Amino acid sequence: MATMAVGNITDAPLKLNALIAENLLVNSADLLGRIQSHYVHALMSQMYKIILSVDVFFNPVKVFGSVSSGVRDIFYEPLQGLVSDHPQDFGAGLVKGAASLVKNTVFGFSDGINKFAGSVGKGLSLATMDSKYQEQRRLARSRNKPRHAVLGVTAGAQTFVKSIYSGVSGIIEKPFEGAVKEGFGGFWKGVGQGIVG
Repeated sequence: MATMAVGNITDAPLKLNALIAENLLVNSADLLGRIQSHYVHALMSQMYKIILSVDVFFNPVKVFGSVSSGVRDIFYEPLQGLVSDHPQDFGAGLVKGAASLVKNTVFGFSDGINKFAGSVGKGLSLATMDSKYQEQRRLARSRNKPRHAVLGVTAGAQTFVKSIYSGVSGIIEKPFEGAVKEGFGGFWKGVGQGIVG
C-alpha cells in the first residue's frame, strides 16, 4: 500500500561490494554480526540512489543515465569515424552520435515525466477512496499498453476524456450513493469523494 501512495522504484543501481575477511578466529555470532554490519552500511551509503529512483521524484538517476549515454555517444561515435580508414565515417559517426544524444535525451525526460505522472495518478486514485475506480484503473493500465507512439497518444487522449467524464459524473453520483448507503453523513462523504475524483 505504501508503494502505491509513494510510487514505484525503478532501476535503482545498487552495488554491494563483497566482504573479504581472512584468517578470522571468531564465533559464528560475531561473524554474522560483521557480515550484517558490512551490508547494512553498504546499503545505507547508497540510500540516496533508492530515494532518487522513486518515480514520483522524476527518477533523476535514470534520466541522468539516459542523457549521459547520449552525451557519451556524441563523442564516441565521431571518434570511431576518425580512427577508421574512411574519411566519411567521421560524418556518419557525428550523425549517429547526435541522433543518439537526441533519442536518449528525449527518452530520458519523457520517461521521467511519464513515471512522475503515473505516480501522481496512482496517488490521486488512492485519494478517491473508490475501490471500484481503482480496480478499473489498474485493469485498464495493464490491458492497454500501447505498441507505438500513435497508439500511446490515442490511448492517452481516450483516458483523459474518460477521466474527465468519470470525475464530473462522480461529483453527481458519489453523494447520491453515499446518501443511499449511509444517510446524511454518507452524502457528505460522497461529496468529498466526488470532488477528489
